[in-house]
Amino acid sequence: MPTDPARAAHPVPAPDRTRATHGVPPTHGVPATDPVLATRPVPATDAVPPTHGVPATDRIPATGPIPSRDREGAVSQPQAIGTSAMRVLLPQPSPRPILASDPIPSLGALWVRERAVAQLNRPARGSALLAVLWLSAALSAIAFSVATSVRGETERASTASDGLRAYYLATASVDRALLWIFWGSELGGTRYYQPPMPWLHFNYPTGAADVEIIPETAKMNINTAAPADLVRVLIAAGAIPEQAQRVTQGIIAWRSQGPEAAAMPGLGAGNSGSGPTFAAPHASFQEIEELLLVPGMTPELFYGSFSRDPQGQLVPRGGLRDCFSVYGTNDRFDVNTAHPALLLALGINPGAVAAIVAMRRATPFRSVGQLAAMGLSGPGFQRLGVGGNTVWTLRATAYARMANGRRSDLTRAVSATIKFLPPDYTPAYQYLRWYDDSSSIQYAVNPQNPEAQPVP
Repeated sequence: MPTDPARAAHPVPAPDRTRATHGVPPTHGVPATDPVLATRPVPATDAVPPTHGVPATDRIPATGPIPSRDREGAVSQPQAIGTSAMRVLLPQPSPRPILASDPIPSLGALWVRERAVAQLNRPARGSALLAVLWLSAALSAIAFSVATSVRGETERASTASDGLRAYYLATASVDRALLWIFWGSELGGTRYYQPPMPWLHFNYPTGAADVEIIPETAKMNINTAAPADLVRVLIAAGAIPEQAQRVTQGIIAWRSQGPEAAAMPGLGAGNSGSGPTFAAPHASFQEIEELLLVPGMTPELFYGSFSRDPQGQLVPRGGLRDCFSVYGTNDRFDVNTAHPALLLALGINPGAVAAIVAMRRATPFRSVGQLAAMGLSGPGFQRLGVGGNTVWTLRATAYARMANGRRSDLTRAVSATIKFLPPDYTPAYQYLRWYDDSSSIQYAVNPQNPEAQPVP
């Protein structure tokens, strides 16, 4: 075989048996006396070419990659190797077909090579997996937020729909109650209204409504009531004695006229800078809501609130708007619709008040003589009566019926103050006030049986 002068001038060092001849990296623990590596010659095509003067210490550094042959015999791209002082680009050997005489690397060397490649690729795979996990978490959070928003909007839309349906049911029930009142007086019978019925129940395909028929004689006249009666009603409605005295003074100052008004202080007197400071109008109350402007009055005292009984159940406490009226009376209060707080203020003991309320829920009183038959008598009973005058309040509380036939938990209430005119008027009634968002304290608490209809 001819001798290459260049190889003769620069002899090739003995091959490093710790490196595979076919691209296997250092064995890292495989014995140098591996019989496969020791007995198989290195092909001429895989020998390291002349370095042309490069020192032997920089030819194949221990840390730099070398061109290698993969399992199929293909040679990888040349790579720059060397130290920081000098780097040598190894040329790419020309590819050749795999021969049967080519040496085969050992299994240990292949395992070492595969493990080295896996260690090099592991950081990239870990970063990709972390990115996928973060992306999945972000998409899950977005999906949860969207689902929560959609569910909330759906519930709000359903609630608004039930409220609108209940509102129109209540509004229509007031008009229908007016018709039944007139038809009852003209046609008679038990189907329509007959005095002293305190309420009417209407059942519709889409819901139901209860209409309370309350004469204004069930309330005390705020413009003519005695100061002692005002104080007793305020205390029965939940005011403390000092507050009751203060509100009573404000009411007297508001409605006083003539020489009596000159001696009454203004509404802001004694407030120590709090509350209204304008002068008392010294005129009659035109609307019962003007009580909210009286010093010492609070919304809870006027509209009513709730308190818990010894069993922990919510019990409605009526407000002054159910006890006072500008169209009320000071005598012969309607026993079928008078508020319990007003009955207590008349001097009737709590046990008798509870008996009256239970009796009128079952069957309305047709005369005050029925009270005496029940053994109920006393000074306060002399101020009770049955029926009313020409001004009445119709308060309708309605609820919608859901698709499954059960009643909705949402109710809407409207009320109207109506004055009935003589029969020769057309129409024979006149709306004095309309409350578009009223509420009935008797329907505010759910009954023990949700399907049962509470009766005033």
